Amino acid sequence: EAFGDLVLHRDGRGRVIFANAALMEVFGLDSGALTGNVFSPKILAETGISPDMRTPAGFAARELQLATPGGPRWFHWIDLPIRDDVTGETALRSVARDITEHKHAEHVLEQARAKAEQANRAKSRFLATVSHEMRTPLNGILGMSGLLRDTELTPEQGAYNEAIHGSGTALLALIE
Repeated sequence: EAFGDLVLHRDGRGRVIFANAALMEVFGLDSGALTGNVFSPKILAETGISPDMRTPAGFAARELQLATPGGPRWFHWIDLPIRDDVTGETALRSVARDITEHKHAEHVLEQARAKAEQANRAKSRFLATVSHEMRTPLNGILGMSGLLRDTELTPEQGAYNEAIHGSGTALLALIE
């Protein structure tokens, strides 16, 4: 009872032998009504378990989203085969931990990652487009400046042309 996780013991036919108070509270059940009956909560979704969460042979672990009176909840659910002390028959012990908040945080993190990746792709496309669009007229400016160098210019005009050419070359270096 002090464990905090949901604990459920079922016989070989799936009938409840024991269910702790945490399970009763989560599913809004009465222990007297559950004992001796089959407990099968409605599974809304199920996900695989990552390799670092695998259990030894004979155990079954999974993540389940179950319907509860308080709304859907995610649980890390482990089924363990055990031997019933009284009858000697094989029984099943299930232990479940509520991971709803963890799954919600996982979902929020995945959305943030996807949004950041999308923004990064948009930024890259924008920079590639701007770089290309700036390079074309800049090459025209540098080309015309080069042509002006081959003409007779006054010293003042030559200085202005060199300033244009130097600034254009510097800008092209920044773009590249």
